[in-house]
Amino acid sequence: MLPTGSGGLSPTFLLLRTLSRRAAVPLLPALQRRAAGGKASAEDEKPVVYSTSKAAQWKAEQSFRSARPADVPEVQRWSVLASLVAFMVYFCILREENDFDQSLMRPLSDTIPGIDKVLPPTPAPAPRKWVPPAWRD
Repeated sequence: MLPTGSGGLSPTFLLLRTLSRRAAVPLLPALQRRAAGGKASAEDEKPVVYSTSKAAQWKAEQSFRSARPADVPEVQRWSVLASLVAFMVYFCILREENDFDQSLMRPLSDTIPGIDKVLPPTPAPAPRKWVPPAWRD
């Protein structure tokens, strides 16, 4: 009795088994017809012409998309777009700076003591308000 896993089988046996299966697979439909009807038809021996087969008319999108239409309302696209625009206008333009934003703007060395030993020094922070170059010290 042969073991079911490939642990005890020799590489030669595995190779022969694989080759014999690959050789027998194209013959299976012809063998099934022969067993059912007694003879294989001449059609089984001819190659399949791709341009006349059903595979020639198959589109790739039929494999990846469902046949039924999506249940997405038509208003959904505009609703999501309006929500994103409203959020971005508020977050990027209208919102005032708060204490959390100020804590994020502090240098890391003020937040975590001893980080200067691990990381190289950071450059000085930019001025909070824009000052024309002529007015700068």
